[in-house]
Amino acid sequence: MAESGGSVTVTATLDEEATAEVSVTLTATGTATSGSDYTLPAAFTIAVGDTTGTGTVQITDDDVDEENETIILSTTVGDLSVTAGDSDYHR
Repeated sequence: MAESGGSVTVTATLDEEATAEVSVTLTATGTATSGSDYTLPAAFTIAVGDTTGTGTVQITDDDVDEENETIILSTTVGDLSVTAGDSDYHR
């Protein structure tokens, strides 16, 4: 993704409908810097009766000329933690 790309939508999907509200927290590793290259949502929810919820990662457009950088996202849902298999980058 180009730095001027704006945002990336992340979708969390459950195998079954949620019987209670589910809070999903994103964390990130990689070479991009949180706060100066991107901003993660505090958390997002999967509502009762739903199987999906979405959060938005905002990409920061700055004047710094940088090499390609990575953002590797992980999710935490209660005591379950998952790391994405693919990573996005921005310049």
